[in-house]
Amino acid sequence: MVAAKAEKMPRGQDARIMPMIREVMGTEELRNLDRIVAAKGPGSFTGTRIGIAVAQGLGFGLEKPVVGVDRFESYKRLCAGDDVVVVLNSMRKELFCCEYKKGTERKIQMLRKEEIELLIKGRAVTGDVKMDSGNYKEYSPKDILEINAIIAAGADADDDRYKPVPLYVREPDVSAPNKRQT
Repeated sequence: MVAAKAEKMPRGQDARIMPMIREVMGTEELRNLDRIVAAKGPGSFTGTRIGIAVAQGLGFGLEKPVVGVDRFESYKRLCAGDDVVVVLNSMRKELFCCEYKKGTERKIQMLRKEEIELLIKGRAVTGDVKMDSGNYKEYSPKDILEINAIIAAGADADDDRYKPVPLYVREPDVSAPNKRQT
């Protein structure tokens, strides 16, 4: 990883992302990148799409591959175990939850904190939501950026797991507009 910067912001990513890139990289250093990585979720619908769109735009303009890394995988790799539960903030009552168990497919779901507390008793748990039970392991934004760079460096950009497409856990809260009568 050459450089990184992270800012927590509930809104305004669209206005802040390009200035952040310029602050960290300048414009000339962008050409020296080997590849570009984007977090593909789960997260806010708009924030995830903005990040992926900017990464794809930069990749296209710079003729560099773009790799998408899902946030569950980032935390799981940091936690380094076969029996891990990753809990991420969804800005809702239910949280994003991904359960990893050795020899099985990961299980992604939306659960309330109380339900997750029952699930994680005695197990390794990580993510951006601090849990009261389980063996909680906390990581910094810098840790996440570094593991994303490591994942991206070893990823095959043609592998579907690393395509820069959003990982949605739930349906969007939108509906079709009402048709106006004229």
